[in-house]
Parts: sequence; structure tokens; C-alpha cells
Amino acid sequence: MRNKRGNSSLNKIVPSKNNANSFLHSVAYIKTFPKRKNSNSHQYFDNSNFLPKSKRSQVTIFIIYALIIVVVIAIIFLLRIRSNPIIQVIDENNPQGSIETCTRQAVDEALERITVNGGDITPGYALPYRNDNIVYICYSADFYKPCSYQRPLLVEHIEREITDYITPKIEDCFEKLKFRLQESSTSVDETLGVEVLTNLFPKHIEIKINKHFQIVRGEPTISFENFKIDLVHPIYDFADIAREIGNQQAKYCYFDSLGYMILNPSFDINETINGNYDKVYVLTERATNHKYQFAVRSCPLPAGF
Repeated sequence: MRNKRGNSSLNKIVPSKNNANSFLHSVAYIKTFPKRKNSNSHQYFDNSNFLPKSKRSQVTIFIIYALIIVVVIAIIFLLRIRSNPIIQVIDENNPQGSIETCTRQAVDEALERITVNGGDITPGYALPYRNDNIVYICYSADFYKPCSYQRPLLVEHIEREITDYITPKIEDCFEKLKFRLQESSTSVDETLGVEVLTNLFPKHIEIKINKHFQIVRGEPTISFENFKIDLVHPIYDFADIAREIGNQQAKYCYFDSLGYMILNPSFDINETINGNYDKVYVLTERATNHKYQFAVRSCPLPAGF
């Protein structure tokens, strides 16, 4: 009884030959995997063979190169836009659209100069201020005396400035359009010169171009007599505010910017004192961020006051 029980217990502890081979094979298989750090078991699933480190590195490098290329292309595109902001598009198949596009670009150029200079394309006597030459809307050369209004008809003055600036550019646009049409074996009948009229209204600008331009391309003949272009811009509103500021400065040597903004919240008025005598006003339309700046010298005080 004792031997049988001993043999029985021995059989349970000592594996058979077949079981021993299976056990050794399992141990050998487990030992092929290195033990991970901070791991309590030798057995784990190693997925490093699914994506080798070399391939993962190649994918990362490829993504970095792609991002660099995209950034470089974006920078080049932005630099080209800044260096060439005005690109004239002349399309012989759409003559009216070509003249309209050309006119809009010319007006934008004129407005950019007028709003920075205070109302003039090329300022004469002006205040040097932050790399700009700003025209005086109201000016006094004598101490303690109110200023004299320099632009009593500011709206009409800006209209003339725009017209004088864009007329030669529109004429050039017609010449380029005529050349394109003649290159495509199309005859053009036109009157000499261009008559341009600029009208400023609240919130927008109207440009009228009077010119006979006939395109003969088989049948029917295409004729243009008048071109009319409308542009959205607050230059009229800026001129109206500047006129009010000039009038108040000429009467009282003072303008209540805060009170005006309360009554007209669409516009922001920033007043900066430059030196002892000059004030620079920067008007901003809040909705579009369009700006207009000009200078005023009224009731100047001597140095030391």
C-alpha cells in the first residue's frame, strides 16, 4: 500500500518522456523572447516585427519632408502676392469684364494712396509721420489761433484725385484689350481717348467710363458705349468725418472723438498728438478695417506749455 501510493505520487510529479519533450520545447520557445523591463512575466506578445524601426523612421522622415515642401510653397505664394498685388487680366472673350477688373485695380491703387496720405495721391505740404506724409486738413501757423480749413470740398477733391489717377490706366487697359483682339483677327472700332467720372457716395464709389468701343467679329457686332463700375468703400464716410473734425477744430480748437463714436459706433477715431503742435487722426471702419488718416494743427502752443 505504501509503495503503490509512493509510486502513484511519483508518477504525478515526474513527467513522462513525451511530456518532458513537450515541456522543454515550450521553455525553449518562451526563452526566444527577451524579458521586458518592468515586466513580471517572461511571456508577452512582441509586435515589433509588424513595423520595423527602419520603416517607421522612413515614414516619419517622409511626413517631415512633405510638411516642409507645403510650407515653402505657401511662403513663395504669399511673397509673390505681396510683390505683385495688382495683376491685370485682359480677356478678349470678355471685354467688359476685363475693363471692369482693370478699373477696380486702378481704383484700389488710388484709394491706398489717398487713405494713407490724407486725401492726396501725391501730398504737397504734409506732416512726416511714421514713414508717411500726411496732408493737413486744417492748419494754423500762428500760436493760439484756430486752424484754417484746407479742404473745404474734400469729397470733390478726392473724386478728382481718383479720376486723374485712374484715367491713364484705363486708357492703357483699352489699348491692351485692342491689341489682344487684333491678335485674334478681330477688328476694333473705337473713339480716341477715355472720359472718366468718379462719384463718391456713402459706403460705395461709382466709376463711369464713356467710350465707344466696337468689336467686329463676324455677326453680330458687339458695341460698348458706357461702362459703369460700383465699388464698396467708405471713403465718402471718411471724408465726411474728416470734414466735421476740421470744422470743429477751426471753431473750437477741439473735437470730441468719444462723443462722436457714441453717436456713430460704426467708426473708430484714434487721435495722436505728434510733437507740440500736430494731431494725427486715424479713422477706422470697424466692419471692414478700412482706414483713413490725416493731420490737424489748430491753436498750437509754444514750447513749454
